[in-house]
Amino acid sequence: MQQHDQTGNDEMVEMETACLQDAGPQALLRGLEADLGFVPKVFDCLSEAPSALGAFMAMNQALAQSSLSPLERDLVLLTVSRVNDCGYCVAGHSTLATESGMARALLTALREGRPLTDEPLEALRCFAQALTERRGQRCQAEYKRFLAAGFTSRKAKEVILVVATKSLSNSLATLFALPLDEAFIPHRWSQRTGTSLCA
Repeated sequence: MQQHDQTGNDEMVEMETACLQDAGPQALLRGLEADLGFVPKVFDCLSEAPSALGAFMAMNQALAQSSLSPLERDLVLLTVSRVNDCGYCVAGHSTLATESGMARALLTALREGRPLTDEPLEALRCFAQALTERRGQRCQAEYKRFLAAGFTSRKAKEVILVVATKSLSNSLATLFALPLDEAFIPHRWSQRTGTSLCA
């Protein structure tokens, strides 16, 4: 499994969190635009509610500070978005995952909800899927498989954070029927017929 390089320290995280709390929505969006080159519509939509925008950005920042590797985070983000049938977020995270170097075969399998051949990644996918579908109930089998694959209870809690963060934006994008950003159009996605199974 890939390991995420830990950067910064507790003081830096506290300072960045304080900046998020103090900054207005336009300042937050400008920072996002500087990082991505554009402001995704899901963030722009939230700007009408500064407290919600600030909380969502703080959650995303917390994900970046987690022990999950970028690949593991992308896998969970895509899995949650697919299970929640959020075309906007699947397209968005497909774009970002591609830019981060995710293999095409892996991305395609995640978008289609197909079992993965790599056991640790498949255990992670099934755990994230179970948490999303059942909201933590009757997930013990998937959790035990997750631990047996080499993950830790700390990472389980961080996966729950990813699920919660992504469920927020999935609900927002779906309720307000957000159109795709231009950058996401090449990775347009719609829910496929059938049930995703875990190997």
